[in-house]
Amino acid sequence: MKIRLNDQHIIRLDQEAQQIFFDWRNKLDREKTRLPKEIRGFLPKAYGNALRLAAAIDCLHQFNQGQAPRPLLDAQGMERGIKAAMFYLGQSVDSIRLILGDALIIDPVQAKILEALGDGPLSTTEINNQVFQRNVEADKIRAALQALVDTDQIVESVQPAEDGQGRNKTVYSLVG
Repeated sequence: MKIRLNDQHIIRLDQEAQQIFFDWRNKLDREKTRLPKEIRGFLPKAYGNALRLAAAIDCLHQFNQGQAPRPLLDAQGMERGIKAAMFYLGQSVDSIRLILGDALIIDPVQAKILEALGDGPLSTTEINNQVFQRNVEADKIRAALQALVDTDQIVESVQPAEDGQGRNKTVYSLVG
């Protein structure tokens, strides 16, 4: 098969590559509240760029081996595209934070809480026991939770005790 310079070539994702892309895209979309608001609107572009980069990088690998581009992109090719897109997205986030004067250091307790809440809502007790295995002072966890609530990154809700007589349970979840 001879490829000419101006020939259009359509590359599709195999099932595994497609699942990797959707999982990455959905996870990043859930975590967008951690990004500067100036970047959030560009996430759809990052998703498209990951697909384009995956195809371009895969073509380069094929050409390097003396082969024509493949019609189906595999999981490894999709992961390369995601890695490249995340590199450029990270550069953009750092640039925006630098321009706006935001601190580039993220509180590690807050970061761990946000990561854990990506899997669903958690109570204060679950955050203390499961996320931090009681290795972080409760005051630090409470302060981190309050800071995340104050910056509209997470939502706090109170659930009544299941038996109607015990203590109410405070539950936290990601915004959106």
